[in-house]
Amino acid sequence: MSMGNSAQYVDDINEEVLREIAPAKFEHLEFVIDETGDCWDDLARGQEYYDIESYVTKQTKDAYEDLIIYINEKTGMQVIIGYHEAEDSYDEVDGIYWNVLNRMVPNPEIPKSLHEAIERKFFVVFG
Repeated sequence: MSMGNSAQYVDDINEEVLREIAPAKFEHLEFVIDETGDCWDDLARGQEYYDIESYVTKQTKDAYEDLIIYINEKTGMQVIIGYHEAEDSYDEVDGIYWNVLNRMVPNPEIPKSLHEAIERKFFVVFG
């Protein structure tokens, strides 16, 4: 099997927009991360590799899941945290991002102002 670069994208929404939607949930997640000694990068990597519990404590995982469920209930957006370490100078993503999974699905629950806050960003991965 050959190896090579593969184009990827995320529909990224700025964390500040999400903090406005769920300030108390973000504060709680930050508190849990600080208390447990976990870190945002590990949470994002764990989500990226579908193995959160290998990267952060159960308390952090639960607080994160509480946040994303709340955002979904409040806005209709299915948002997850993710992580990409830039491999190319053209990568538009480097580090943590917030990916809106259902942006392209017609969803009248997602307000137009939130659709406008989402930016499609591209990057490459080697594999």
